Amino acid sequence: MPLVTEINLDMFIDFREIHTMQNDYDVLFIKEFTVDSSFHFEEMQEVVELSMVLNRQIPVQTENNAIVNRSSTDIAILLWERR
Repeated sequence: MPLVTEINLDMFIDFREIHTMQNDYDVLFIKEFTVDSSFHFEEMQEVVELSMVLNRQIPVQTENNAIVNRSSTDIAILLWERR
């Protein structure tokens, strides 16, 4: 069974500890990656509206005539099988 999950950076996750709690499964693979999670807007009005909703500034830049909020996130890919 594969699982891809976003890692919450506000809370440490020890995947080895999760592995020891799985009595009926063997963890075959655990790998962490940083991936692009940038967001593209169609127009600046969307940026303004989102800034108002979130009550904070949204940093954007123009790339190839597109309005982009560059960002990344950490994910983990886990693969396990039933014993």
